Amino acid sequence: MTIDGTGLDGPDSIAGLRPGIHLARGTGLRAVVDHPTTRQVVWHVGQRLPWFLLAMFTLAALLLVVRAARRGDPFSVANVRRLQALGWVLTVGSVVAAGVELLAAFALSSTITTGAPNATASLPIFWAFGGLCVLALSEVVKRGLALREDLATVI
Repeated sequence: MTIDGTGLDGPDSIAGLRPGIHLARGTGLRAVVDHPTTRQVVWHVGQRLPWFLLAMFTLAALLLVVRAARRGDPFSVANVRRLQALGWVLTVGSVVAAGVELLAAFALSSTITTGAPNATASLPIFWAFGGLCVLALSEVVKRGLALREDLATVI
């Protein structure tokens, strides 16, 4: 777990670590739990699992879109729906995953320090922006589908 070291002179200046926990020396301050409890492992997994699930969903959805485009019509209603679902999951899911990560980090922090929980997180603008881009792409595909239908009625 990474600890916010703002204002600290060095790794030895943090008081209140529970027994069995030490700080790793390096570029940042990292708490190392020698023998993690099941609860600590669960909270650590809780920090990483939402991002893994979001990435796996993204890859699976993109695979479905590409497979459908190769086998048939790329401008289909099903692909528009898939792209819209992917865009919303990326946009909303990235904010939710960041929140879950922060909550798990605070809970994990409370298991390694005797003082106030100490955790940091950042809002993943890249993931949310990617979701908005996929939503824009879905609108382009939707418009292409509408133009194709209009052209079919003219001819």
